[in-house]
Amino acid sequence: MGLRREPAFILFGEGIDLYSWKGARWFLITYFGAFWMAGLLAPLVYMWIQGMETPSDPESLIAYLQSKPVSKYVDRVRLLFAAGAVFWMIGACGLWGRFGYFWGIGGLRSMLKFMLLGMVSLGLVVAIQSVIIDPTTKGNFGTGKVLEIMLTALGAGLVIGWLEEAIFRGMVLRMFYSATNPMFGVILSALVFAAVHFKSVPDGIGEPFYWYSGMLVAGYQSISVFLTIEAVDFFNLFLAGVVLNLVFLRTGSLVGCMGLHAGWVLVRNSWSRLVEIPDTGLTQIWGTQRIADGYASLIILVVLAIGLYVELCQHQNKGKVGLGQMS
Repeated sequence: MGLRREPAFILFGEGIDLYSWKGARWFLITYFGAFWMAGLLAPLVYMWIQGMETPSDPESLIAYLQSKPVSKYVDRVRLLFAAGAVFWMIGACGLWGRFGYFWGIGGLRSMLKFMLLGMVSLGLVVAIQSVIIDPTTKGNFGTGKVLEIMLTALGAGLVIGWLEEAIFRGMVLRMFYSATNPMFGVILSALVFAAVHFKSVPDGIGEPFYWYSGMLVAGYQSISVFLTIEAVDFFNLFLAGVVLNLVFLRTGSLVGCMGLHAGWVLVRNSWSRLVEIPDTGLTQIWGTQRIADGYASLIILVVLAIGLYVELCQHQNKGKVGLGQMS
């Protein structure tokens, strides 16, 4: 039993028997290119800002910028290049207006269904943590404050879900799907999804400032997934990417992916704002207030991934899956 390749998810008008690494190659070149362009240009911006007269107002924008290390400049310049590259790739792939967001009553129903799935899957870990670990609340929260925190987390989840699903499922998954067989496409794009979340730079990298500091920071950032990786965190993110990829291939719409993503963010952000969980032997299994740093969430994601894979294969055997199909 395996996934069948569907033309609706293939970019560049290629048929199901044709494979193209063009999109995946564009992504990798622009992704790493953004690091190196930032490494070259950010030091120039840094020196320009540092060369300005120090303002008398410590709260001014220039004073704020002058207080930041060169690593922050590299990261912000990289984001500008990355944003420009994303816009270019969307156009080059012919995806403007064709990401796969199909709304209507069916779309809203799908979003709510998968949002509930996300809330229940992580909520199960939260419930067990509450019983076994006995977390400490971060303050005396009234009902109104709890609702405020949850609504803020929901809003953040919807925005993050909308943006990330458009990029990682609507574009990146389809780039790798166009390049290889469906399951390899699912795995490779999920690896990318996990890897891009690891870009942290330890304090002191690029300091004291030299002309090559920007390249040093950019080089560290570009391979930081290998230098700062937390195995459980990485595999949780990878499996989350697999699950989201399978939801997109099953529903033919990003709306369900957005809902699932938002449900996860709602539970994680709310719980991390409300409680503090001390790092003990039990947190390795059940995680901290971040939830996705324990084996419990990893097991849940494995179960979801297997279930979705089997269900998708069965669904494909019954008929064709196409973008916009919500049944």
